[in-house]
Amino acid sequence: LAANSETVSYTTIASKLQVDSAEVETWVIEGITCKVIDAKMDQLNQTIVINRGSQRLLTDRQWEDVHAKLVSWKENVGSLLATIKSVRQEQLLL
Repeated sequence: LAANSETVSYTTIASKLQVDSAEVETWVIEGITCKVIDAKMDQLNQTIVINRGSQRLLTDRQWEDVHAKLVSWKENVGSLLATIKSVRQEQLLL
């Protein structure tokens, strides 16, 4: 969105995200919170001033890294759930 311009209108963002203009601020706040963008909202002029945006396209290596992290996360969550289940069963036997 901001490749050619640092200031983007609410209307443009709503169009690109295919959402109602009333939802733009919520999406922008979410983007800022998740550190996907560094931006400020100008509510009076209904524009967003974007200072920095995160990378949009991932290389094959980056996708592999994401995959590895997700696999590790899935294994860790599975282990955690197994531990919780085991502790619950032990507590029920007491």
